[in-house]
Amino acid sequence: MESELDRLRHAGHPDFQLYTVEGDERLTGHVYVAAPDDPVVTLVRDLAAETWYLMVEGLDDGQVDRIAGELSERLPVRGTEELRQAAEAEDAKPRELVRLALGTNGPADPATIGILESRLRSPEPRMRAAAMEAASLTQWPELVGPLETAAATEAQPDLKQFAAGALAALRQALSRPGQDGA
Repeated sequence: MESELDRLRHAGHPDFQLYTVEGDERLTGHVYVAAPDDPVVTLVRDLAAETWYLMVEGLDDGQVDRIAGELSERLPVRGTEELRQAAEAEDAKPRELVRLALGTNGPADPATIGILESRLRSPEPRMRAAAMEAASLTQWPELVGPLETAAATEAQPDLKQFAAGALAALRQALSRPGQDGA
């Protein structure tokens, strides 16, 4: 990642600066910024999902797309289809659902929704918990109903509470300006 950001610096983004932001012990973010109106590149290490993910955000969609495109051409990136296949596999680990959610962007994807709905009904508690977390991460209003059902029907008290928290997080994300409300 460092070498790719160095390459971007020399390709017209000379003022990128690095800031490290630490949340709990599971998340560390490395934020790269240039001028105030330039896109922000954030690399996050998520120990719970055992993955790294990259976000490029900014006001100019053209700049964001260009930087994201350049980085995705040079960095190992798992596409949506590969993430779906890993999450659907018979021997899938719960973290694959979170990775799938982190790899989604844009409008709701019916295939991903189907996977998450199925995993919300899994007999495995850790898989249900991961599906709850993943559903809240997508920020798709289509998953409000399945999370409501999970919160209402979950038999294990800790998972019932977790489902309610995931539902609240999804609703909060959807209530922000620019999001589709549920």
